[in-house]
Amino acid sequence: MKVYLISYWQLTSSQTASNRLQAFVDALEVAGYTPMVFCYANSGKKSEPSVRNRVRDFITTRLNNFIINAFYSFFVTLLKPRERFALADFTNGELSLADCLLSTEDCVITSGPPHAIFTIGSILKTKFGCKWIMDYRDPWTYGYSLPPFDTILFGLKKRLIRKQEIAYLKQADKIITVSESLKGYYPKTFANKIAVVENGANLNHIDVASIVEKPEVFSIVYSGSVYNVQLQDTSFFTALTQFIAQEKLNPNAFRLIFLGSNSNPYLQKFIDKCGLTAYTTITPRLPLQQVLEYLYAANIFLHLRYGTIGGIITSKVYDYLALQKKVLLPQTDNGDIANILEYHGAGIICKNEEQIISELKNAYHNHLTKQSFTCKRTPNEIHELSRDFKTKKLIELIQDFK
Repeated sequence: MKVYLISYWQLTSSQTASNRLQAFVDALEVAGYTPMVFCYANSGKKSEPSVRNRVRDFITTRLNNFIINAFYSFFVTLLKPRERFALADFTNGELSLADCLLSTEDCVITSGPPHAIFTIGSILKTKFGCKWIMDYRDPWTYGYSLPPFDTILFGLKKRLIRKQEIAYLKQADKIITVSESLKGYYPKTFANKIAVVENGANLNHIDVASIVEKPEVFSIVYSGSVYNVQLQDTSFFTALTQFIAQEKLNPNAFRLIFLGSNSNPYLQKFIDKCGLTAYTTITPRLPLQQVLEYLYAANIFLHLRYGTIGGIITSKVYDYLALQKKVLLPQTDNGDIANILEYHGAGIICKNEEQIISELKNAYHNHLTKQSFTCKRTPNEIHELSRDFKTKKLIELIQDFK
């Protein structure tokens, strides 16, 4: 059996999708397979900003409010052409996917989003009768929708493409989601096809010995993209402003750091509005080792809930846990994030601004008195958080085909 991994993102890109893809490759190689990885030929190329992106940046930086963003989403939903992929668009650097001849014994894994990638799996399944696994890193039309893509707009999206998704779900041999919550969104008729392969920590890159137990500068660090819906609840930022004022902190004594978050142009404007500009650093996407240097030296990691949605679990949670520092969730999501933090005893989960301020003061007092900020875990506990451990389930799914 040959295993074909098909992704929009290149293995070398600084994306969660690339980390998951690499974990699949590593697990398959350990299991004795020689996976063939085909990525979209143009995914790593820089291009001039599209009209769509220029409109988005203008709206989010200058006209940010719910109504305007909803209008933009409506514009995208109606006018954006659906992504179309062909076999010839994917290459492993030497060979085009269009030139491959598969057998009925071979297995194809397509990982989305973008969900148009599932078209490739469908084509190969139809053409060669091979096994096909759909890997959902995020839901398509079954599951949550982040504002402003909600209510009427999300309903429109479902009407446009739900039938296509159902056709793919019927055609696929196996379906993967990243959590039990996401699995629960799909119709029960597909339940026997669906398995959970969680994301995990990038443990191969983490040097536990480099974790700083007693950081020199008090810092709170967030890793990854920030969505506007995460900024709708302002309690953390209001509480942080009060904490800084009450403790009379200067920017040399405290840092709020957002790593790889500058793709949202509204974030900087929001930070300015909160009066936290002097204390805040927002970076572009950075190489993983550079990200880890910031994370090693953090006192506390930050997570922000996604509005009222409780079924979202991001890969950053596993990295946070493996890096053995407490995670501040300023407002509980009453869902997956709070549950995993509580399970591992790593959460500072708050319900109001007063509690946030109190927790920040406690943490800062511990910093001043040189107390350790690490949450010690055994080697086995850390291993079970890793992508290597989580992807063992993928191998079980593939071996079921034999």
